[in-house]
Amino acid sequence: RKRTSGQPSSFMTVMRMPGTNWCGRGSRADRFEDLGAFGAADRCCRQHDLECPAHIPPLGTKYGLYNWRVYPMLHCSCDNRFRSCLKMANTASADTVGRMFFNVIRTQCFTLTQHPVCVERSWWGNCIQYEEQLQAVNKAPIPY
Repeated sequence: RKRTSGQPSSFMTVMRMPGTNWCGRGSRADRFEDLGAFGAADRCCRQHDLECPAHIPPLGTKYGLYNWRVYPMLHCSCDNRFRSCLKMANTASADTVGRMFFNVIRTQCFTLTQHPVCVERSWWGNCIQYEEQLQAVNKAPIPY
């Protein structure tokens, strides 16, 4: 996922938790190593943002699911790891990030399942060949 870097716009600043470089929309960090004053929470946010391989971009479609949100939708395993990281950080700032992300914003995630998809149709419109493809299934967040 691509993150903004360098000086953030004022909108991006509003969408980020104070004292962090990685928790929220965009990144204030110039380098991977740059963490804000709340380093434990920031470390969890950085991992969540940069290390999740399965995501659906904002206002984009992937795995057959359209993400109508203005932020990426991540695989539920990544959100679960994020929740665990914040809880293990055991700081007030990490708990604030967790409550905002999972309880207030209620960011949804997705899982992937194999589904038969029609890949070839007859002249009459009937499906004559199916293929198993990964399909995303939307999931509600587990409260923090």
